[in-house]
Order: sequence, then structure tokens, then C-alpha cells
Amino acid sequence: MCDDVASMFGPWQWDEFVMPYWEQYFSGITTGRRSAHVEDLRKEHLPFLDKIGLWNYDPSVSAKINPRLIRDGCHVPFGWRLVSFHYPNMTAQEVRDWVFQAAADGASSVFTYISAMMCDTATVPKVRAFIEAAKEATRMFEAGATTADVGRNVSEAGRRKFWAG
Repeated sequence: MCDDVASMFGPWQWDEFVMPYWEQYFSGITTGRRSAHVEDLRKEHLPFLDKIGLWNYDPSVSAKINPRLIRDGCHVPFGWRLVSFHYPNMTAQEVRDWVFQAAADGASSVFTYISAMMCDTATVPKVRAFIEAAKEATRMFEAGATTADVGRNVSEAGRRKFWAG
């Protein structure tokens, strides 16, 4: 389900204006796993993701939350996206740091989309850095590494940058 309108309701309104309709939607389409893409939530919204029984959550572009807040605010596995418009202002090292920090802070997956604005020679090495870091994090987890182990791949500058910036 994609519902970017839900974030327009304050958390105190969700029991009345969001949850009944999400339940109706999910009950009408599946008896299995529930997943949602909801942009621009705040940390106070996150407990509702557990309440509705989500299996997976895509926060999309949500400037008011970060992987740590999601990890601490609910139990739903989530993917963290590096948005195309962030690439021009990042170095390849920052992209690597972003991937490792997201994984270390609880993201179940990381992903990005290739858009037309990324199809230039400056961005290609950054996308490669994303792919290489994601493969390395996956390899580490498959070998039994902890999130702290993966987090040690983040540079000192990256530790200061994410998620404050």
C-alpha cells in the first residue's frame, strides 16, 4: 500500500482517521503479509506500524525520521532509500558511509533508484560505491557480523554526518 496522505494526520488522529481505513484496505486485499510505503512520517507515528501488523515498511523520503528512530520506534523491518537528489552533494565515500550507517542503525535493506539526473560521469562511481557497500554489508551479515561490526565501516566523518545532516 502507498499512502503518503496518512502522514498529514497527527499521531493523535490515527486511531480514528487512518487505522480503520488501513485495516479495511489490508483486509480486503490480503490475508498474508502487509507492507506499506508511507512518506513523511514522524517518530510518534511509528508505533502504529506495529499496531496494523506491517511485515515491511518503506519510509520513502521522510526527513523527520531516520533508521535509528524507526528501529527504536517500531519492530517493523524497513528499507532505507538513498534518494537520487542526494547524490550530487555526496562523495563516493559518503555514499559508502550512508549504506553502512543505515545497515548498522537497523535498516533491513537499503535501496536507490536510478533517475535521469544521475546519468552522468560524476554519479556513476557513487552508484558503484552504493552497490559495493551494500554487497559488503550483506556479505558481513551472512558471515555472522553484528550491526556494530558493519558500523565500523563508517568513516569518522560519516559518523558525524548521518543522520544529523
